[in-house]
Amino acid sequence: MRTSATFVLLIAVLASSTDRNLADDTEREDGQAYTVIEWVADVRVGGDVIGKVRLADRLLITEETNGWLWFAARKGWVHHSDTVPFAEAAEHFDTAVADKPSAETYHQRAVFRLRQNELEPALADLQEAHRHDAKNPAVLNDLGNLHRKLGQFEKALGDFDELLRLGAKTPEVYTNRGLVHQAAGRHEQALADFSAALELDEKFAPAWEAGGSSRYALGDFRKARENFRHAIRLFSDFALAHNNLAWLLATCPEAEIRDGKAAVEAATKACELTEFSNARFLDTLAAAHAEAGDFEEAVKRAKQAIEFADENSRTPIESRLELYKAGHSFRLTTGVLLRSRE
Repeated sequence: MRTSATFVLLIAVLASSTDRNLADDTEREDGQAYTVIEWVADVRVGGDVIGKVRLADRLLITEETNGWLWFAARKGWVHHSDTVPFAEAAEHFDTAVADKPSAETYHQRAVFRLRQNELEPALADLQEAHRHDAKNPAVLNDLGNLHRKLGQFEKALGDFDELLRLGAKTPEVYTNRGLVHQAAGRHEQALADFSAALELDEKFAPAWEAGGSSRYALGDFRKARENFRHAIRLFSDFALAHNNLAWLLATCPEAEIRDGKAAVEAATKACELTEFSNARFLDTLAAAHAEAGDFEEAVKRAKQAIEFADENSRTPIESRLELYKAGHSFRLTTGVLLRSRE
């Protein structure tokens, strides 16, 4: 349950360093939602740890026994002291800040707010955490990622440059800085950072995956395809890599790269890993089925994607849906990122 300060810091850096699946349980069954309030907590069966959940993860709990909560999605138990009911989570983090305003409490509330997509309040908390501890690498890392998400690229670069100046020369930091360049359209600079990350750890899958997106934007489709495949070989449950490989295979402007059958396989895997609840991945699955010639399934999956999509992403999916209804597949052009990371 409680974790040492040193280990907490490491987990915080790794957990927030690159975009990846949320650990939220999205099963459609009766149960009560709980929120994890520790940086990291164990999922156990008997005396064995079978997995981890992290701060602000939302868990569907269907049973409680002697202080242990049954987490249906992982088929394991989480201790109640590591969680609060989701309805009480905001109050919990507010109280923690009020009782002991510190870099850690502000940072924890920021992570919770980020998971609720409350970006501006999260930014205010991260700035306050940074004021309390200007050399905290986890805070700087999350500041950089949030500045990127908000489109404040120069501030994000400043955050990651400061991390490097402080000695945090890790694959995560170089990859994150590369993602800033990527989001700003500076793909050559992004690839230089991803290469720097891989020089430190050639098995760091997020750098391989991110490099694939930049290579796609530069029109280097074959290398992009190999980047995604290599990321998957390194981390078989890397949903974003499966998704982006599928999107490339389904929508690439070059016919020799497209492969509808393989696209459906990769997109299905991405959706399975996110329990068919991620709008972007469902959108990819629809495009893959269209490339494979199964327009009925493409229409079905596009409609499903629209159900999960937010207002900003719904319109392009609706446009693709009309293509599928008319029996047409979707093609993307170069010069844009494969898929949004947000």
